[in-house]
Amino acid sequence: AASARAATVYRTARWVLGGAVVLCVALGLALALLVARSITGVVLDVQDRARRLAGNCVAGLRAGLEALAAGDVSERITVSASTQPLTVRSRDELGALATTVNELIAATQVSVTSFAAARAAMRDALGEAQTASGHVAAAADQISAGGQALAEGANEQASTIEEISASVTEMASMAS
Repeated sequence: AASARAATVYRTARWVLGGAVVLCVALGLALALLVARSITGVVLDVQDRARRLAGNCVAGLRAGLEALAAGDVSERITVSASTQPLTVRSRDELGALATTVNELIAATQVSVTSFAAARAAMRDALGEAQTASGHVAAAADQISAGGQALAEGANEQASTIEEISASVTEMASMAS
């Protein structure tokens, strides 16, 4: 009877331990799946923001700088800082990565703002230079016109002096 009881206890313990192992494996898989999804979610968010930053903000800034280098100060090329920062929920490696991406977003936003200000300042300076150039050209035309009038006056005086000289010479020859 004792051996039958021991066999029953053994079978019961085996089923209980087997059930506990299966339960632990199931809980472990569920926990692993949960952790994997949370990691994947953060990684995908970081990847999405990095792609938006590169595809929108950085690409627009590059196109704007290329246009500016080619002399185009118009607002034909739109440069905007549209990428929003990530919400950082952890302090682990993924949180540090998200923080780094947020720092890149912030630095790009500052660069976009600085670019827009520089482009506006260059556009204003070019406008002022064009206005000044127009004033210089008008002054040069006035100086040229004044020089022509002076030359015409000098020619008239020379002609008058020649006429007077011829008249004086003629009177002198009549008097002699």
